[in-house]
Amino acid sequence: MLSYIATYLLFACMLAVLDRFSDRPLFIRTHLKHLPWKLNYNFRWWRTQE
Repeated sequence: MLSYIATYLLFACMLAVLDRFSDRPLFIRTHLKHLPWKLNYNFRWWRTQE
């Protein structure tokens, strides 16, 4: 049980760091009823920043 909590906290910390250092929103809203948020992965955006 402790390993699940540690994995969740590690994943949450990685998302927080990624959100802190990126200029774009990390999550975007969708029109789906059961999954209203999704990760904003736009590879074109990453390519133009380099």
